[in-house]
Amino acid sequence: MLKKIQGLLPDLTTAEAHAAPQLSDHARLILHASIGELALAWRFSQPALCMPLEALGCSGFQALRGQVS
Repeated sequence: MLKKIQGLLPDLTTAEAHAAPQLSDHARLILHASIGELALAWRFSQPALCMPLEALGCSGFQALRGQVS
């Protein structure tokens, strides 16, 4: 996942690029926490945290979990 995100960073919007590293750096948390819990812990809004998901090829948070596991 980290390599995929790093490869996409130049093409992401500023907001997407800001949230994307959190998703790659904390992959284990994605499996065990809700999107609301992660947004709160990382000080993002839920929509901001979801922004890079489509660029990563995920239709939503559950799809991201499938890629992480």
